[in-house]
Amino acid sequence: MSLKESQIIWPSIGNEHITNFLNKNILNKKLAHFYVFAGPSQIGKFTYAKHLAKILFCKSSNENLPCNDCEICRKNKLDINHPDFYLLQKEKSTNNEKQNISVAQIRYFIEKIKLSSFSNSYKIGIIKDAHYLNQEAANALLKTLEESKNKIIIIFTTNCETNLLETIVSRARVLKFYPVKNDIIHDFLIENFQVKPSLAKKISHLSAGRPILAKKFLEDESFREHYIKNSNIFYEFLNKKNKNFLFEIDKLEINTKEDAKKIINIWESVLRDIFLLNLGEKDLFSTISNSSQKIDISFQNILNYFKHFQLAKKYLKTNVSYKLILENLLINLA
Repeated sequence: MSLKESQIIWPSIGNEHITNFLNKNILNKKLAHFYVFAGPSQIGKFTYAKHLAKILFCKSSNENLPCNDCEICRKNKLDINHPDFYLLQKEKSTNNEKQNISVAQIRYFIEKIKLSSFSNSYKIGIIKDAHYLNQEAANALLKTLEESKNKIIIIFTTNCETNLLETIVSRARVLKFYPVKNDIIHDFLIENFQVKPSLAKKISHLSAGRPILAKKFLEDESFREHYIKNSNIFYEFLNKKNKNFLFEIDKLEINTKEDAKKIINIWESVLRDIFLLNLGEKDLFSTISNSSQKIDISFQNILNYFKHFQLAKKYLKTNVSYKLILENLLINLA
């Protein structure tokens, strides 16, 4: 392959250590058979995993990858449409109960990934949110991960690497994704979406280093406003303006434990912004609407609040009611 690293095109921003590493692997034809893409949600892990598949399926050998011009790239213009690509993710629950990736799903995935290639290309399987693998499913996959067959690549994406079995992680090339600097997201929004600087600044700070979330804020104004509304509820609680804070839980539009986890993530962002504000960060568009008003919370209390957040997330993995967990969280923070 006569390509250079600069000719391999990636769809997201930041995390150059990931793109540099994968570029070298691609050019030297030394790709691992099993990767774990780990990092915060909505930072681009799944986007990178799918794009790596597009790069490897592309038929070009002397121009940018993916070239977006060959027959395979044209088919994959909007998403991956290839007989040697397999995506596995947890099935949606109809009753809001905890749902894992089952052993039956994994066995079907293994059966497909082991079939001969349709087009003499790579066979690529992505398991999205792999932390939802139950133990039986994870154990069923171990033998396949141990068998390093040529041109078979399996990629896990996860925002909770600690939930993966150690026997799984030990067999993987783990690539860790980190939040992207606000100014990089700010410039990306202006250059690629012609966003006004004021809005780019607002969204870049609101996204807390997560490019995929920044794009979602840009594309869906109602989602952005809903996010800010939930931020303000927590801000008013911390500022002691909200006396009936337990009543406010009913206004948060929470229907599942996943919704509750998202609310806690928003509240963590508010607390982060208050911490920065108290350190004297003047040029900060916070998740809170009145970012000029300092809330006097000690550094020790902020650390304690974060501990309560982590404990609440741990409880969300149990059978305890998510509403009860949020109520208990606010009582502990009061």
